[in-house]
Amino acid sequence: MDILSGTWHKYRSKTPAAIQLLDAFAVFSGAMAALVFVYALSLSAHPYNAFISAIFACVGPLVFAVNLRMQMAQPREFGGISAERAFLSFLACNGLLFFIISSFVG
Repeated sequence: MDILSGTWHKYRSKTPAAIQLLDAFAVFSGAMAALVFVYALSLSAHPYNAFISAIFACVGPLVFAVNLRMQMAQPREFGGISAERAFLSFLACNGLLFFIISSFVG
């Protein structure tokens, strides 16, 4: 238990607030994807395209958030991209994803 509390304290003190917010969003998106999957298993995934769209609506932003976190945490490895440009590409990718999802649902 001491290891977990030490790790949590170090994470809270050394990680910038913007990256902690991204981590919270990523955890939320992953939890929602798991909840949608459990719902489909327990009740029904009858409109299959709606189930697939819901999974993509949860997993897609999770992947984009992890990508944004990587670009913000280590900008030199991505060609020195600014945090503002990385966030703009995050928003553009999410907008395109949700347009495709809404088209897929019908």
